[in-house]
Amino acid sequence: MNIRNNWKIKYGIIFLIATIIIYGAFIFTYGDSHEVVHYIWLHLGFIPLDLLLLSLIFEEVLSKKEKQTLHEKLDLIVGSFFSEIGNELISLLSDINQNEIPSLKQIKYWDLEDYDKSLKTLKENDIKIKINLNEEEKFIFLTNLREFLINEKDFLISLINNPNILEKEEFSDLILATFHLCEELEFREDLSQVNKPDFIHLTEDMNRVYNCLIYEWVRYLKHLKKNHPYMISLAIRTNPFDKESSIYVSDD
Repeated sequence: MNIRNNWKIKYGIIFLIATIIIYGAFIFTYGDSHEVVHYIWLHLGFIPLDLLLLSLIFEEVLSKKEKQTLHEKLDLIVGSFFSEIGNELISLLSDINQNEIPSLKQIKYWDLEDYDKSLKTLKENDIKIKINLNEEEKFIFLTNLREFLINEKDFLISLINNPNILEKEEFSDLILATFHLCEELEFREDLSQVNKPDFIHLTEDMNRVYNCLIYEWVRYLKHLKKNHPYMISLAIRTNPFDKESSIYVSDD
């Protein structure tokens, strides 16, 4: 027998004996066993109903608590994603994108309502990457992007193998889109052979990643502002959409 369960058995026996003593004392004092029996049957009848209500309430509370704990853990994973790969990937794609997103430069002034408006806009409208590179610039950019993604491939695979990320649909879409772009570039051994139609295809893959990245980045910063306000300062000081941002704290 498990030693850890011994105390449960001991307490169970003690309480059972105490119940028998109390009921026995009542019968001995008042000489009426019918009222005791009536009382026992009355409460036995409510036990199934009590168990049903308790099980439903506890199940709801536990389920809500488990989901809350899971989402907190997932937000930690999202944070590690941006620290490891996301912020740098945003910078790489933003540097060659001629379509700037001015609103994201002002994110340090946003309140929660501004985050909600931005997320709604990003959900309903795609951001199109506009690229104007000559052949040499295109080759250098694709080479750097491929090298960066391949170096982070193991990290991406570890995220894909985590079944919990399916709880966050947008984040799982981001991981899959990023991994797909990584494979597209990895299989192209000679990037100098990327012609115009092929580059258009790669741009579509980059555009998919870019849109997912921006949406998840804004959503993550909203999470920080709401739950961890002391952490959002670093995210704002490393804002990849603000070229004037600085890691160093100033009086501004």
